[in-house]
Amino acid sequence: MTQALTMRSPRRPGWGQTVRFILLLASVVLVLIPVYVLLVTSFKGSADADPSRTWYLPEVWVTKNWSNAWNQLSGGLLRSLALVIPSSIISAMLGSANGFVLSKWRFPGANVVFTLILFGMFIPYQAVMIPLMRLVTSADLGFGIHTLILMHVVYGIPITTLIFRNYYETIPNELIEAARVDGAGMLRTYVSVVLPISVPSFVVVLIWQFTSAWNDFLFALFFGGGAQSGPVTLALNNLAHGSILADYGASMSGALIASVPTLAVYILLGKYFVGGLMAGSEVAMPLSPSRGAQEARGRGCHMQDLPRRWGVGSPGLERARPGGPGSKHSLSFWSQQLQPGRIQFFWNSVVLTQVQPTSEGLL
Repeated sequence: MTQALTMRSPRRPGWGQTVRFILLLASVVLVLIPVYVLLVTSFKGSADADPSRTWYLPEVWVTKNWSNAWNQLSGGLLRSLALVIPSSIISAMLGSANGFVLSKWRFPGANVVFTLILFGMFIPYQAVMIPLMRLVTSADLGFGIHTLILMHVVYGIPITTLIFRNYYETIPNELIEAARVDGAGMLRTYVSVVLPISVPSFVVVLIWQFTSAWNDFLFALFFGGGAQSGPVTLALNNLAHGSILADYGASMSGALIASVPTLAVYILLGKYFVGGLMAGSEVAMPLSPSRGAQEARGRGCHMQDLPRRWGVGSPGLERARPGGPGSKHSLSFWSQQLQPGRIQFFWNSVVLTQVQPTSEGLL
């Protein structure tokens, strides 16, 4: 018996998809227009780089603008790296410690302290410049990269604390309680249990702080000590306004050079940035190895009494919101089938343990 096969014609895009595509294309063009002006002007000579010829291609393509910009910005680039690396790492570590204490090792008045810390996010930098200038002068801290590191660390604490606290709120309290049962104190619990599973939040915070410190101009203008000792933003400003006649070609080249580090960070780590922001909003529940198995409660990890609820269904992963099928007191892991009868548990991509499933649950 011959069975006829029916071929379905592909669905034609509707008006909605066409309109969305046109809007997205228009948005891309709108965003890329400044990039086009920067790139084209950076290859124009001084006579060709005129505002009346902004949209035209260069009559003669020159590369001396790039060499001039590099010669004037190279020192500022190195000083900016010396600024953003320690300030990002220090503020991330302080925010992580604050977030852990305020979420998992609470003390009386923790919410009040957290609220006071968050106030720092809503105070405009312009409003504190005069008090900060008097503080730096009276304390004889001097001006330069070391002062800017202090400023960015202090003003980075509110946002880093908020990010880490929200992330640590998604960690089950049973994990912390199990560490206490095993005799771990606050510092040991933080270093051995919490810190290894904080990679997503660290990625978010480091990218955020890196970008904020690299692009900062206000703090650098007040406390950087000038273009010769400050970050690249001061050197770029000096390049754009350091002569009577504006050198548009060198200015555009310098702007592109100064934007390369942050652009590279977002290109290389952009997906981790989005994943880190979404960490904790969704958890994965491993399903029992046998189809139709009943729900079972088991224990995993190297610590005792970490409850875990298994879902019902075929092998694989099922996504669930916190407080869903696994209940808010259940420990949620990423899991995968390693080999028959062997399952490995993860928490945010960190391997916790391997356990042996049974027909009734976990050993």
